[in-house]
Amino acid sequence: MGKKEKMQFKGTNAPQFLLKKFEENGTQLAFIGENGIQKRYQLNGCVLLGLYYQPKEQLRLQLVQEQKALKFVFQVSGSNHLKFNKKVVAVEEGFYNLIVNPAGNLSVNAAGKTIACYILTIQLAFMAHLFEDDNELLSSLNKLYMSNELTTYWKENKPFDAAICNVLNDFDTVTLEGDLKKAYLQTKTVELLRLLFHKNEKKQRPIITARPPKQLDTLMAKVNAYLAYNLHRSVTIPELAQFAGINTTKLKTDFKKVYGKTIFKQLTTLRMQKAYGLLLAKELSIAQISQQVGYKNPQHFTVAFKKFYGHLPSEIS
Repeated sequence: MGKKEKMQFKGTNAPQFLLKKFEENGTQLAFIGENGIQKRYQLNGCVLLGLYYQPKEQLRLQLVQEQKALKFVFQVSGSNHLKFNKKVVAVEEGFYNLIVNPAGNLSVNAAGKTIACYILTIQLAFMAHLFEDDNELLSSLNKLYMSNELTTYWKENKPFDAAICNVLNDFDTVTLEGDLKKAYLQTKTVELLRLLFHKNEKKQRPIITARPPKQLDTLMAKVNAYLAYNLHRSVTIPELAQFAGINTTKLKTDFKKVYGKTIFKQLTTLRMQKAYGLLLAKELSIAQISQQVGYKNPQHFTVAFKKFYGHLPSEIS
């Protein structure tokens, strides 16, 4: 493929630790001649950036990083190569790493028919809050941040596993809005960070072939939307297949390829997301919420919620 001329963009910096309001915006990437979109969510102590585009040819950008920044890069598809002075850091499809972006001008080269990634920019204070008892981790992060060169936390990029894929899928499929969406994304961000620094060697998470969603798979997105609008009732696989106009086997196979999980697990995820938002709103009882998300028995809902989030619905505040 040919190469585009470099275009200049400002790098993201992490916000103050506590924000007064939730900031969210989406930008079409047509202004750089590409078919795609950028979504940016400013949370407490971090910024979550989702990028998806289909370059006509290899894309070269000039990134102006006004302040040094710590960025987790999760490369869903395609690859990204960052260059500062003579140092190059590459993150390939299906891998992630924590990168120190030094202040200055960085070159970014993106390659692939489809480029999709999540970039999480964090503050050290945010990490210190999450891992206050892990002095070894915080010391290594501080040492990393002191570097004035483009460098990474892990010497080798780390591959996605099932748990990480699930969180990335959750970023992509969240149906909440406004402050409820902020609370949910903040929770999932914390979950993701804890997964990355999981230290229990006896329970190493297996590396699997499940991939994050192909974000522009229109048919499966419609199926997912159909699930989201029918959380209050039982939805069958044959019903979904009829809605999608394909057979049940293809439906189940394609859905898992796109969302990295079965239809049943995705339905549970959507139900728990909606329940979490309704609990935060504090307008309905747990029994009423359980009905709205498809559980006739509130006790069954409570068991499912605790299994999903690790705490009871009554503990949400």
